[in-house]
Amino acid sequence: MTAGLHLGETMRAAVDLLKKRPGFRHLWFGNVISQLGDWIGWVAVAVLALHSGGGPLDVAVVFAAHHLPAALLTPVSGALADRFDRRRVLIVVSLLLAVTTAAMALAAVASSLAVLEGLLVLRSAMSAFFAPAERAVLPRVVERDELLLAGVFDAGSWSVVFSIGMALGGLLTMLGPTLALAIDAFTFLLAAAIFARLPPVRPDRGARPPKRVAMAAELAEALRYLGGHGGLRQAILAKGPLALAGGAAWLALTVNAEALLGAALGFGLLNAVRGVGAGLGPMMVVKTLGRGGDRQRVWSMVYAAGLAGMVAFALAETAVAGLLAAVVWGIGAGGNWVLSSERIAALGPDRLQARLNSIDLIAMLGGQTLGVVALAIWIDGGHSAASGVAILAGFALASWTLLSRGARTPLLSAPGVNRSAAH
Repeated sequence: MTAGLHLGETMRAAVDLLKKRPGFRHLWFGNVISQLGDWIGWVAVAVLALHSGGGPLDVAVVFAAHHLPAALLTPVSGALADRFDRRRVLIVVSLLLAVTTAAMALAAVASSLAVLEGLLVLRSAMSAFFAPAERAVLPRVVERDELLLAGVFDAGSWSVVFSIGMALGGLLTMLGPTLALAIDAFTFLLAAAIFARLPPVRPDRGARPPKRVAMAAELAEALRYLGGHGGLRQAILAKGPLALAGGAAWLALTVNAEALLGAALGFGLLNAVRGVGAGLGPMMVVKTLGRGGDRQRVWSMVYAAGLAGMVAFALAETAVAGLLAAVVWGIGAGGNWVLSSERIAALGPDRLQARLNSIDLIAMLGGQTLGVVALAIWIDGGHSAASGVAILAGFALASWTLLSRGARTPLLSAPGVNRSAAH
């Protein structure tokens, strides 16, 4: 359905989808509120690390604290979300994140970076239980032929929220990180209230694994399923290589932000512009597919564009060059995100949705963290950030070529698991 729509029609259809599917509306709105606070808080923590006299390695430690615990716990969280009501998981996790973020605000008042980083690790661990459950809800609140449209709209709104959150986070952090973190905590409370309006989203009872089955066995089941489905395997592993180069490019952005535009404001603005690109990418994908573009070719083009934008940003010496490169970077990352996520939702059975998405998240979060740490060590060794980003981008492009070789990417109308939207 979506592939034949132009940009204006796509946005009108997305608004109609919000009106028609209350479950999708509540899921989307709760996520938007949560993300807004998250990006505001993230700017505060990153800038605090820089202002405390830290260099690239210190920023890398903060990044790892924000992402690595989530990556390590995602297999467990995916298995849990395939056992229990995913709506309840979203509510409980949002409330726990609100409490933890409020404690982070108090640590910021006391100017205790060590305590703040410790709480950040705890928060990251808790957040691991959110994303697999949230992604597993989507195929249950829209129809199968609405998945791509829902993904494009979600990516577009993520772009807007990311841009606003980063820019606003930069401004609020200039007033003090405590305010930014307090706002972040409140958004989690508000998101929990919105998720409470979702209908129950229990996994398919007919295929629901008995609670006595070990989580390792449940994850192994998902891996076995993945091994026999080439198109799904490509979709799930697509984000990892791009995230590896993207993590390095993000560190380059963090380090170069002050020279290009000023510390807090530059960090927020450059990320905001990247977010704009991430919203444009999915819409460009839909328009190209609507004109009869080959899905695999389009996917490879946006992948290459994202990597080219990362390298160009790392090489940028002026604010204008940096802003333009950040847009291209975002276009590629956003296009890859929506194509990958739509394929996972469309091809994965409901009983495995959270676990399959957890594998996707492991690859993405692990890749980002490895990219940040690798570039920090590279810079600390006296090398330029641009050369490090270029090396990782080359590795990512080679990885994508291997993933694409022989992989069958089905059309949107390919046979799949039937799902009914929760009304």
